[in-house]
Amino acid sequence: MRNKILAALLVCASIPALAVNSSISKSASPGTVTVTSSGRTTSSFFGILNGDFASGTYNKPKKLTGITWTSTSYPTVTTETVSLCYFTPYNLTSPAMCIPIQANASGSTTQFNNLQFGAGAQISIRHDLSAPTQVATPAGRDSIVVNYSY
Repeated sequence: MRNKILAALLVCASIPALAVNSSISKSASPGTVTVTSSGRTTSSFFGILNGDFASGTYNKPKKLTGITWTSTSYPTVTTETVSLCYFTPYNLTSPAMCIPIQANASGSTTQFNNLQFGAGAQISIRHDLSAPTQVATPAGRDSIVVNYSY
């Protein structure tokens, strides 16, 4: 009997811990801007902070499992090109990767999943606008849901 209990304990100890799935939701307005004939870029930035993670998980390695996004639009501009960009932790000078998305739309991507993820990462929704000189106001807000495991 003792050997069976010991064998059962050894089997249980060898089973790896299951990953916990979680998500972080954020929204922001890209803001009202003056668009000139040469164009204008404006963005919503979503920084990932230690406080966004559950207490006690700060030091646990985290893996990005997908980003769901909703973008707003600037209805009065002539042309609008929108990108979803990912910045690795504490490297905010240039994005590690950007992908094209649609204005005034929703979607999801797993294209950033192989990149480093954790506190200090940042996601942006970038709106490249062109129009005759005018003030352009967004129709709403940009938002993201960052899905990850630890």
